[in-house]
Amino acid sequence: MNLKIIGLGYKDGDITFNGTEALKQADCVILKSERLAGAGYLKRTKTEYIALDVFFESAEDFDVLNFAVTEFVVKKAEEYKNAVYLVGGGGYDDLTAAELIKKGASLIPGVSPSAYAMERALGADGAENIAAIGLTEISADELIKTDGFFPDKRFCLAVKDIDDNYLASEVKLKLSDIYGDVGVIIMYADGKFSVTSLFELDRQKKSVYGYRTTLVVLPSPPLSNGVHDMSDLYLIMKRLRGKDGCKWDMAQTHKSIAINAIEEAYELADAIDLDDAEKMTEESGDVLLQALFHAMIGEDNGEFNVYDMMTVLGNKLLSRHTHIFGADSAADAAEALTVWEKAKTKEKKYKSFTDKMNSVPLSFPALLRADKIARTAEKCWVKNDDLKEVLTHLLAEIDELKAAKTQAGIHEEGGDVLLMTVMLLRLFKVEPETALRDAVSKFIRRFSYIESRVEQDGRQLTSLTADEQIKYWKEAKKAEGTGGA
Repeated sequence: MNLKIIGLGYKDGDITFNGTEALKQADCVILKSERLAGAGYLKRTKTEYIALDVFFESAEDFDVLNFAVTEFVVKKAEEYKNAVYLVGGGGYDDLTAAELIKKGASLIPGVSPSAYAMERALGADGAENIAAIGLTEISADELIKTDGFFPDKRFCLAVKDIDDNYLASEVKLKLSDIYGDVGVIIMYADGKFSVTSLFELDRQKKSVYGYRTTLVVLPSPPLSNGVHDMSDLYLIMKRLRGKDGCKWDMAQTHKSIAINAIEEAYELADAIDLDDAEKMTEESGDVLLQALFHAMIGEDNGEFNVYDMMTVLGNKLLSRHTHIFGADSAADAAEALTVWEKAKTKEKKYKSFTDKMNSVPLSFPALLRADKIARTAEKCWVKNDDLKEVLTHLLAEIDELKAAKTQAGIHEEGGDVLLMTVMLLRLFKVEPETALRDAVSKFIRRFSYIESRVEQDGRQLTSLTADEQIKYWKEAKKAEGTGGA
């Protein structure tokens, strides 16, 4: 497609020399909107053009608008030998221009709208180093649609085309998660500057908002505003393990903090059991800290760094979800898990079920490890309808435990009883680790009730007979309102 896209810049006169030369050779000039400041050049040079403002008036939303404009420009480019399409700003940041470039159009960039806001930002207090730090640009519409937008707060961020109060409110909500409400911004609208905070972004006069309204969020000094991202966490850990940092953090190794990851995972599991969102937020962060800590140690040792860690994780998520990112399919959670296991087996190069069993870490809690082993056994040995067989094996192991004569024999047979119990629970789709944890908690609750009742009766726990213990236990069960064991 022989189409040139020309960026008109943000002020009348911003069009570049290359842009004017391309206009002279054009046999069809298409102007996205007469509201663009650079449109004045066409009027002064008496250039004939087709304006597309009618699309703005009829479109339901930006998606409809951009599609209609793109289709119109493509048709005109096919009709003429040297068509040009004029857009605002640099051109590269226009969504219709981006679609046309995908179809073969070329771009002659103009002055970016953010340049003028940056001009003011360079003179703002505390922004002396902005020019060296750089700038990230995005349109307001794209910003609110983009999931996982994590700009580096050490850079300036320019958000363009904030054309109404609603869009300003959406931008505010998005950016407040990143910068906090107090983030300092420079507003640029129709040649006028103002300095405000993100909190006030959607509270400006209606006349401030328009297709040429741009804001620039000024860089935040690292660790300054209480709202942190991955870059901040990295800098904090870098400081803690760096020269004149925390002596304890500096002294740690992979092995010295290995247990911490286990402890933090259990604390997160506890928060989940309590359904405590605030605690889950805190404990999730602690789990993340352990991963970051190991990445920082790895970086210092020349082994791996945080980028390696995230890359390996990302690749694993992609390769093990081939029903989402590949050719496989999965109709439900069970099929999705099967796809995951298939991909993992291929990745780990397991040659047998024994290989899978041996891959379960010895450092796992014994009950959790037994559950993992049982899951593998289910796929090839213990079937879901083998309840009678499993019960038979369990009772046989109990008999062998009863018959054991030596401590070593009791140890061995006791382990067999536990393992067969895990197999039994697996058939009932019960996770043994969770079941035992809940059972222990239940026991403690009932024991606490019994201890309190025994004290009220002026007795001591150690003085109770077996029958009295059973009596108090039944009372505790009744008080708890359950007929369970």
